[in-house]
Amino acid sequence: MEENPKKIYIDDFMSDEEESSSSPTKKKLDRQQYEENKSKFDLKKLISEFILKKEYFISHKTTSIFDDYDFEDKPAGKGSFGVVFKAHEKHTGLIRAIKQVMNENIKNYDGFMGEVAALKTLDHPNIIKLYEVYEDKDCVYLVQEFC
Repeated sequence: MEENPKKIYIDDFMSDEEESSSSPTKKKLDRQQYEENKSKFDLKKLISEFILKKEYFISHKTTSIFDDYDFEDKPAGKGSFGVVFKAHEKHTGLIRAIKQVMNENIKNYDGFMGEVAALKTLDHPNIIKLYEVYEDKDCVYLVQEFC
């Protein structure tokens, strides 16, 4: 049975070593073909560029927060920007603190969202975690860790 010259193996792209120490599978490729394709499929490079960041997992939703959370009637706290409520996530029962910020209290929307983006990146035991952001026509809701 004749070998398929189009086959490329993962091993072909996992090594930066010279041809003298190449794997048997690498020998199945024409050296020129290997060099042309190596930069396209260099798995080491792809893996090193693929870094998971915390902010990728914090969603920014425009759906109603009331579809996902049950708020307690009384606010847990109040500040200059808005009100904080204790709420229960409907599907899991987890308790969260939800900061409701009225759009009218946000003087610089881009600056505010820049601060929210910064909060998304933080992961420290002494900083309250941000889990989700909801936004509607009247408010921005920051779903945070309840302490």
